[in-house]
Amino acid sequence: ATDPTLTYTITGFVNGDDEADLDTPVSIARAAGEDVGNYTITPSGAVDANYTISFPTAQFGITKAALTVTANAGQTKVYGATDPTLTFTITGFVNGDDEADLDTPVSIARAAGEDVGNYTITPSGAVDANYTISFPTAQFAITKAALTVTAADKSKYCGQPNPQLTFTYSGWVNGVEAIDTPPVISTTVNVTTTAANYLDSITLSGGLDNNYSFNLVAGTFTVYGVSIDASASSAPVALGSPITLSATVTSSESGDLSGIPVVFTLDNGNGTPIIYPTVLTNSNGLATYSLGGLAVEVYKITAVAGSGCATSTAYLAVYDPSGGFVTGGGWINSPAGAYTANPALTGKANFGFNAKYKKGSTQVDGNTEFQFHTGNLNFSSSSHDAMSLVIAGAQAIYKGKGTINGISGYSFMVSGIDGDKKSTVVQDKFRIKIWNAFGTVYDNQIGAADNADAITALGGGSIVIHEVKKNNAKTAEVVEKVSEQVPFNVIAYPNPAKYQFTLVVEGGSKEKIEVVLYDVLGRTVKKIESTDGQPIVFGEELPAGSYFTIVNQGANKKTIRLIKQ
Repeated sequence: ATDPTLTYTITGFVNGDDEADLDTPVSIARAAGEDVGNYTITPSGAVDANYTISFPTAQFGITKAALTVTANAGQTKVYGATDPTLTFTITGFVNGDDEADLDTPVSIARAAGEDVGNYTITPSGAVDANYTISFPTAQFAITKAALTVTAADKSKYCGQPNPQLTFTYSGWVNGVEAIDTPPVISTTVNVTTTAANYLDSITLSGGLDNNYSFNLVAGTFTVYGVSIDASASSAPVALGSPITLSATVTSSESGDLSGIPVVFTLDNGNGTPIIYPTVLTNSNGLATYSLGGLAVEVYKITAVAGSGCATSTAYLAVYDPSGGFVTGGGWINSPAGAYTANPALTGKANFGFNAKYKKGSTQVDGNTEFQFHTGNLNFSSSSHDAMSLVIAGAQAIYKGKGTINGISGYSFMVSGIDGDKKSTVVQDKFRIKIWNAFGTVYDNQIGAADNADAITALGGGSIVIHEVKKNNAKTAEVVEKVSEQVPFNVIAYPNPAKYQFTLVVEGGSKEKIEVVLYDVLGRTVKKIESTDGQPIVFGEELPAGSYFTIVNQGANKKTIRLIKQ
């Protein structure tokens, strides 16, 4: 500091004298020096003729200045990082002094510890003869490190249970990979979630640790679409045989298709559908359900994968190869919408058919004709599907292949109701569905299930389900004899014919031959009787069209379709 004005005291004045009366004034000074210590103050210079002046000295003391070494506030680091250089501020230097003038330098350190928290920073060590030094402390803060927790993306097939959700950490420090409370992972995706890409649907929440804060990154859950094919359930089954319902789930994405729930429903169209217990697919996507035998009927099988992820329909025919046969002929009024090429067309449509199982075989024999003249649609069967004929009560259903206007590549299904066999007699009803690879061509019950009862009443003609006598059955209408016969065959030529037909019956039997000719309406056109070995010639008087000829000889019978051009 700057020296104060040095002072002195004069004693011994007489006669009212004072300092002003001195001949020369007093001077005062101290010994030179600025360090802490004592310096002599010496008054001098005063002279007066009337006084003998003495100058006693005194001590001028320079004391230590106050110096403060303060640890700077706000010093921090992130958990796991290296400590920064600790800093301090010195205040109180005088006389141009600075830190370099200290006798010993300042030291600074913080309390030990690496977990998140506050640690005292303490400066120390500085000593100087001219200063009294104080050392205020500060707090050093270790803050939480950021730990990134990332939810792993997941995928599954629609209907599958969710895979285990997982996540990963990044940002560990200090070589320790542990936290107090991990985050919780969850998702809104479940077994009912439909196929889609669900961004950020796998979420993380919570998590607690003294040394880490959390950066939570959501994941994406992809649910792959699936399709299901129940066509394997449509293989016809003989009456009394065990049945296995089968469906295969597939996806455009390859992978393990196991665990997808599949529910099979069976519906005969005449009551409440049966819903079977859920089964799970194997790794190849195959789901099966086994059940005992079913009654003769055509059943609609519906297979649903997951909670509506995909649906497939098939029709299961349970048939009795030793059952009856069906014949029919007549006409219906074709409703609007039946002919898909021109849905507005309506009008009369003629039909004629017969279908039965060949003896001792699952092959279906017969003929089917259908003409919708308004639409110029002329359908003729070329074959019937094996095991497809199902006769259940008043209903008969069978399937096959055929041509339209002479062009092949069509499939068909006929469903008929013999109204006389209903508990309450009703009109006979007829349905025919024709389709190809591109879709439905004709269906007079468009949109109905394949096993639905026919609902289009005949405008004329009839449908007759012929029962075959079995064992002690009392209600049989037709009895078919089973006997060993020599080979029986009927040859018709030419067919088609422009003028007349020739029938040759082979077999060697001498029994009477009866030939009955029907038109497509089921009306009897001609009856002929003959004996074996003599060709039967007829037909010159017949108009152009299709006819059914039934040739009977004893226990032998054969049906032939004839076309007159």
